[in-house]
Amino acid sequence: MNVPFMRTISFVLIMTFVSILGYANDNQLSNIEINSVYGRKLVVDMHDMHSTAQIILISGEGSAELLRVEAEGPAFAKQFDLSGLASGQYSLVIEYGIRELAQDIVLDEEKAFLKLKSRDIFIKPIVRQSNKDYVDLTMINKRIGSVQVEIVNSNGRIVYQEEIKNVLKVEKRYDLRKLSPDTYALVVKTPRKTYMDFIQNW
Repeated sequence: MNVPFMRTISFVLIMTFVSILGYANDNQLSNIEINSVYGRKLVVDMHDMHSTAQIILISGEGSAELLRVEAEGPAFAKQFDLSGLASGQYSLVIEYGIRELAQDIVLDEEKAFLKLKSRDIFIKPIVRQSNKDYVDLTMINKRIGSVQVEIVNSNGRIVYQEEIKNVLKVEKRYDLRKLSPDTYALVVKTPRKTYMDFIQNW
């Protein structure tokens, strides 16, 4: 076993975990503002941006993506007119870096209301493949829950699957040495959302 290499990997995992733990404890994104204005309109204002963000409007059931806008920095502001939508509940999600801001919205016949108490920050899983043999998964749940991990080959067949029950954080290393050369999808399913990253096995 290459001891210096393993120490380096362990250090990277620890620093990654410390970093995302700090993100998880921060329930605000101070450079992002969402405001309801006259009628059924919302304004999203972003500043001091260091990366591109995705602004997504999702139906109340979470089954349909109704709108997606790419926001590029260092500053971005846009008004969204929701007057063409039916009354009901929706979710506005802003994907920025490894964080996702989720804001519930209620539309009545005349106005859009922000449910501020339902605003929350979620942390995306971090997938790191340092070489062809191993891939590391690090993630933090906002609340204790179960996570399902799948590795899927290019033909859509699940070659590995596990359920990690009742966890707040996940730190796992997956051995790819027994897999055939291919491009695989590492799929992470949480109670809220499914994430996917692509990994290579040469």
